[in-house]
Amino acid sequence: MYEKMQRTKEKGKQERAMKEQKTTVIKGLWDLSEDLDRVVASLDEFVSLNIISES
Repeated sequence: MYEKMQRTKEKGKQERAMKEQKTTVIKGLWDLSEDLDRVVASLDEFVSLNIISES
């Protein structure tokens, strides 16, 4: 009985750790997405300025 409780407890710890990892990965992807949006906006502005200066 005690061993079963220990296994259940260990399984719970592993599940919590996996949820934390998923949350960290999702947050990281979200941050990356925001960074990429800023890069695209900067490139867009740069291209627009280049086109204007060449005209």
